[in-house]
Amino acid sequence: MIRSAHSRKPVLEDKPEQALACWGQTPECSAIAVELEDGRMFVFPKSDLLFAEYSGAAPVEKLRLSFSSHEVLLTGHALRALTVGIQTGSVVWVKSFSEAFGAFLTVGSGHVTSIEIQRNGSESDSKGDSV
Repeated sequence: MIRSAHSRKPVLEDKPEQALACWGQTPECSAIAVELEDGRMFVFPKSDLLFAEYSGAAPVEKLRLSFSSHEVLLTGHALRALTVGIQTGSVVWVKSFSEAFGAFLTVGSGHVTSIEIQRNGSESDSKGDSV
């Protein structure tokens, strides 16, 4: 039987022990893709990253990525590993999962709960709406 991607069960049903990932890593990529909940995706060249600021105040951690044209604010839990991935240049994509997916995340793994993108010089600070 030939199955298309549409006829297959979601991965979580096939392997419930498999954890969801909020970011991916590979050192060979020259850009970081940031996917918003509404389906939009922004791709930022790693060379445009000016700095990253990690704030580990419990219970919610924040990671701010400042690119030459935009600010990206990631909020979540256990984001230190993501910060190290940004530092080493190995992170290639980031997306968020709502708290409802918490049961599928590996204990202690990073979990991005929200992403806000703001164009530099913009007054708005909403979830991706100012870009």
